[in-house]
Amino acid sequence: MNLEKKHSKFKFLLLYGWTIIILSQVLKTNFAIIYFAIFFLLLAILAIFIFQKGFLFKGNDFFIIQIWIFFLLQIYIGSITFLYGDVNDFLRAFPRMTLMPLTLIIFINLISSKNQFMKLVDILIFFSIIASISLIYQVYNGPLDFLVESHVRMGLDRYASTFGSLTIFGSVVGIITLLVIKKDLNIFLKFFIITLFLTSAFVTLAKAAIINILIVIILSIFFLKFKYKKLLLLLIILGLFLIYFLFPEIGIYMIKTIQTLGFTSSGQIDVSSNSSFVYQFLKRVFYSLDYLSDFNIVNLFFGFGLIGGQGVFGLPYSFTGTTHNQFMDLYLIGGIFLFLNVILIVICLMMELNKMRKKDLIAETFFFCNIIAIINMFFFNGFIYQPVTSFVFWLSIVYVFNFRNNHFNKYI
Repeated sequence: MNLEKKHSKFKFLLLYGWTIIILSQVLKTNFAIIYFAIFFLLLAILAIFIFQKGFLFKGNDFFIIQIWIFFLLQIYIGSITFLYGDVNDFLRAFPRMTLMPLTLIIFINLISSKNQFMKLVDILIFFSIIASISLIYQVYNGPLDFLVESHVRMGLDRYASTFGSLTIFGSVVGIITLLVIKKDLNIFLKFFIITLFLTSAFVTLAKAAIINILIVIILSIFFLKFKYKKLLLLLIILGLFLIYFLFPEIGIYMIKTIQTLGFTSSGQIDVSSNSSFVYQFLKRVFYSLDYLSDFNIVNLFFGFGLIGGQGVFGLPYSFTGTTHNQFMDLYLIGGIFLFLNVILIVICLMMELNKMRKKDLIAETFFFCNIIAIINMFFFNGFIYQPVTSFVFWLSIVYVFNFRNNHFNKYI
């Protein structure tokens, strides 16, 4: 019994350690020696543990077969990279592409209870709070040296968060906000955290952040069930108004962010403006198809390997360019094979979560989080590869594999 408890605690330490390290990637540039020393030590221990006591995927149903195909495609993508790039490109990009698929294997081997899923969600929320504070801190104190360099938009400095690049927080704010909404927290603590997230979303000056906020509002009003819904929404609205009037430095960011959506002085949206979210939405959805039509059909069928992912995988801008659309960029990376495979994985995941969510609150939370994720994939071409944005997506797959045959008890 004591041996089993020690074994269980060791698994917990590995699980939480790995989660923390993949969510702390912002440290790998300025603190590379320490970061990579811990990273590779954990990876080595995990490899030994999984080799001795672990497994890959149980079962042989259609969903699991698609996951196996996805892993085989990682080898295929790495191989065809050499047709368009060199060894340096491969060494720089392949680790980034495989980080979250590798995390999937680690989670499958280490997670054994619903409580552990909630602990991982708590860790993500904790890191989200830090990221939010880092954005607000920079408004008053200037950019942090160890973060991505700031840029100017709408006459204001646009800062990165501790999540990494400038675009990440805006792309994940909907998911992390929904996770807090569905958690069983004191209403005032929930109000404080959500208001912090939304305020920081305005600081990003990103259209994606506002669109994510709107999606969460729509889901909260019409689809989500949680305690004190009306009171919480009212408190958040009042909180944002107070922040606007009491903190003018933040208030300016709020106004400018709303303007990035394409609103005119009369309050209408100028759909002809290149900066309007209507134009950007249509561009990301339809322009991407037109963009892909410029390539040879053979290239689109087979893909360009890691070169097709370029910035997502840490490579410089290449001849393939990008559609800024996760689904369409899959063609550039792994051709029709990767595109169809990821589409089928997403469909299988959502079907399973939809069946489970009626009697499983965690499945319900993951279902709606993944709706937000799917919408974001049309605007963020690195969504399923970036650790923060894809964290809930990969975690949801593990949850389905663990509990799809046993979802009759609600977990609060």
